Amino acid sequence: MAYLMIRDEEFSDYIMSLGSINDALSEKLSRIEECLEGVYKNGITSGDFHSNLCAFTEKLHGIDGQLDYLYSTTKGLSEEYITKIDEIDGTLY
Repeated sequence: MAYLMIRDEEFSDYIMSLGSINDALSEKLSRIEECLEGVYKNGITSGDFHSNLCAFTEKLHGIDGQLDYLYSTTKGLSEEYITKIDEIDGTLY
């Protein structure tokens, strides 16, 4: 008979790693947004390139919000999974 071994620590480490990755990506995206805003506010202030740069910067801002959503969803699902496994373990032992 095969046994399935699930270590809660691995999921906790996974959640922490995802949080670190999310924070690093958000920080990088914010820095890129700041640089691009500086270009379209102070450097290229009109024309098609300016409009496209503004639109691109807005899209980057939207990606940052999606990263936060994906992280919080993944964290919630992982914690829920750990809780369910603990409940099942409680009935077995």
